[in-house]
Amino acid sequence: MKRSPDSWLRPRRPVLVLLAFTLLLNGCIYRLEIPQGSILDVEDVEQLEPGMTKAQVEYLLGAPSLATTLDTQRWDYVHRVITRKNKLVYKKGYLLFEGDKLVAIYMDDFLSEQ
Repeated sequence: MKRSPDSWLRPRRPVLVLLAFTLLLNGCIYRLEIPQGSILDVEDVEQLEPGMTKAQVEYLLGAPSLATTLDTQRWDYVHRVITRKNKLVYKKGYLLFEGDKLVAIYMDDFLSEQ
């Protein structure tokens, strides 16, 4: 009895079709951007001025990402995003206070568009 040339393929055909479909579908996956931390608008950061109170800053930017009980005069803002192309975008900045008044602004990462 002579076997046809594709007789070895028949029992494996469903597996091969499933494998091909899986490989094609893998390129069509939609990846979400995953933001973490403080999402700040450039316009809000540009409104910061020395002399503002902590309440005014918190109203404008929201609560800081990192605030310690050891140093209540420094507020840190951190923003991290993993883009759809698996690129890490990391922005950080901080504000310094004396008492209740803002005295120094170090938010350059948030002012540049990335």
